[in-house]
Amino acid sequence: MSNRISTSLATAVLAIIVVFLAADVGYSLYNPDRLDAAQPFCELDIISGEIMVMKNDGISWVKASDGMALEQGSRIRTNADSQASLVFSQGTTTKLEPGTDVIIAALGDISGVQPDVILLKQQTGKTWNLVEKSDADCSFRIKTSSADIKVHGTAFSTEIDDSGQTCVETTEGEVAVIAEDREVRVLAGEMATVDRGSVPSAPAAIPVPGNELIFTVGKPASALVTDPSGSSSGYLADDSQVNQISGSRIIDTDDSIQSIRIRNARTGEYTVTLRGVTDANYLRVEGYAEGKSAFIHSESSNVTSAGDLIVKLHCDVIDGVIQNVSVLNPSSQKKNPTMVYTAATAPPSAPEPGTASSDSGREGLTGNNTPWDGIARGPEGPWGWTNNIFQWLTSACIVILLGGLYVFIYRRS
Repeated sequence: MSNRISTSLATAVLAIIVVFLAADVGYSLYNPDRLDAAQPFCELDIISGEIMVMKNDGISWVKASDGMALEQGSRIRTNADSQASLVFSQGTTTKLEPGTDVIIAALGDISGVQPDVILLKQQTGKTWNLVEKSDADCSFRIKTSSADIKVHGTAFSTEIDDSGQTCVETTEGEVAVIAEDREVRVLAGEMATVDRGSVPSAPAAIPVPGNELIFTVGKPASALVTDPSGSSSGYLADDSQVNQISGSRIIDTDDSIQSIRIRNARTGEYTVTLRGVTDANYLRVEGYAEGKSAFIHSESSNVTSAGDLIVKLHCDVIDGVIQNVSVLNPSSQKKNPTMVYTAATAPPSAPEPGTASSDSGREGLTGNNTPWDGIARGPEGPWGWTNNIFQWLTSACIVILLGGLYVFIYRRS
């Protein structure tokens, strides 16, 4: 009797597990909204405001949701008060500034027959692109009404004005700008423009910004700067890097200093979150107006992993030039920091853009959510398992083990 009960129980358990495995595999195969790690994908991260998306059917616009998957052929539009980032499986990110309209014309090719290319058709507005370095078989392209821009790994912006002129500014690396069968190479710190029906202009130095904010942090502390629009550049709590502020640079000069440089600051509140693991960390904020020192402010505090230092600054910018900066009351979870403010005197030399730099931020504000096997993926199945070959192998191993257990119990009965 006990053997028959054991056999029946094992059969029931095995049947239930097989049903659940089949359901999970079936969901993985037929779920239309899944992001397969083996396939190129694009995810939309909403930074602020309302984002509109037209799927590849080209019929109607729908309100986008944060984290939604975008297919090849999707068209994305930001309003005058909204911003978003496109996060591609290859690690590349494209931030859409307000009033921008782009189409994902190509999302990649994993067949090995064609080069793996991300192609965006930028209709209007401005994009800030952080392209993951890759080999020659993977590239990133933007097409506008007047130019074709090609890169393999760099940081650059592309802006289209009302006349259709395309302006490309390179922050890191090198960008190829092509129009009317003419190609120019735009290096870091340079820009080029293209009018409709014309060849690209010769590369020229990017003009000195009307203003610049430089945030310098003493290591091992790290900082995250958030601008008035909600975009952030710097380091998250898990020490992963993010760079959503157009034209910003995150620079590691040595083992003791970290800097975040933000060009063309705007009017509004900037929030700096300073994190650290040892005592005596510091933050220095320097402001420049038309290349000249405007102010310097510094904070020092015992910042630890259990107590972040939050510093808020309000900037007044008129005609692109910093007119006034006020430091709001800072706060710390552990203690009030010592505040030092000096008038507009020449601050210590800031790191130059040409110094050793860390890679630009490639991840969204959700941080580095790499799963247990080290492979980043998209949405998960009903058991939280990822839709790829690892799930198949895991499922097969479980079925084989339970099958062996069943045979062993059956023979004993």
